[in-house]
Amino acid sequence: MLYHRFYDFFYKCLVRNYFYKRSSITHILFVIYFLLPALGLCCSLDKKVCNWTDRVRIVLAGEITATSVALNDTFFVTNKHVVEDNLLVKILDPSGVYLEAYVIPNRHDSDLVLLSLKKNAKISLAQIAAPTHFKNLRSIAYGIGRGKVRVFPEGRLIAYPPKSLSQARIHSTLRNLPGISGGALINGDGELVGIIAGGSGQYNEAIPIQVLNEVIKDF
Repeated sequence: MLYHRFYDFFYKCLVRNYFYKRSSITHILFVIYFLLPALGLCCSLDKKVCNWTDRVRIVLAGEITATSVALNDTFFVTNKHVVEDNLLVKILDPSGVYLEAYVIPNRHDSDLVLLSLKKNAKISLAQIAAPTHFKNLRSIAYGIGRGKVRVFPEGRLIAYPPKSLSQARIHSTLRNLPGISGGALINGDGELVGIIAGGSGQYNEAIPIQVLNEVIKDF
């Protein structure tokens, strides 16, 4: 239905008006403005970065709207401070439908929790590979201003914690805004660097992949 509307708009404004009534350039610009997002060209970055918008999902936990990252088709990860005491949350799937997801409690000290689309599902998750570098960092998360998952502007690494400091977090110059918690922090090659956890409008805190692997291993 959406594409039929774009076709009708395209035909009326460009074909019928331009070729028969010499439509103004304004009509053409309007067609381009509305048509390009429909063709999937709204993300002009590297495909490795843009593909993350399919793996990062909006999560609803009570009155909180935040972000989760898909680990596979069944399991997701987000922050404990997002789900709070809720044992059931909702995850927005690519078709625009909210699916129920079960919170899987853990005793790990980190601010990470797994979610499952299946109740009492057997957890079988592979360890996530460590990133090869920390250049061209970006956040992929729910943008409260646009009401959808988006790719945030690029930033740089401030500090990455050593393995001996299990509760230390990644610090970067990326902006952390409301709703971004639980999102993906990636590098320029599309490798997952960490799970966003906190910060402010001036800097970003994320939990390293090594900690997420510990949570996965505990199960």
